[in-house]
Amino acid sequence: MWCQSTLRLAERSAPQPDLAVLRYRADSYKTVRPTTADLLLLVEVSESSFRYDRDVKVPLYARHAIPEAWIVELGRSPHLHIFRSLEGHAYARISKTDRPGRLQLEALPAVTIDLTGLLDGL
Repeated sequence: MWCQSTLRLAERSAPQPDLAVLRYRADSYKTVRPTTADLLLLVEVSESSFRYDRDVKVPLYARHAIPEAWIVELGRSPHLHIFRSLEGHAYARISKTDRPGRLQLEALPAVTIDLTGLLDGL
């Protein structure tokens, strides 16, 4: 995992996702920063930036072949937005839920993350 660090996608593109799930590497990325090939999932947590995250950042992640992106939308109507299944430079499967449960990562099908209760009480 990698939290709130700058991610260099291109010369003029360096977003700061709130959380990144990276491929395992023995040095834990201490000697070299992760590249797009190392990224399995990017997560954005949005309260006031939801539209920017959805309309700018998520398409940017798709163009750089990040396998999966999530947006945890906070605020009046909390939801988890899931972007998966790259086709070309876009995510083909987009879904949202206000009751996330157990989710598998597309890049790591043997890994399940239990998000039950994530949005409760928001």
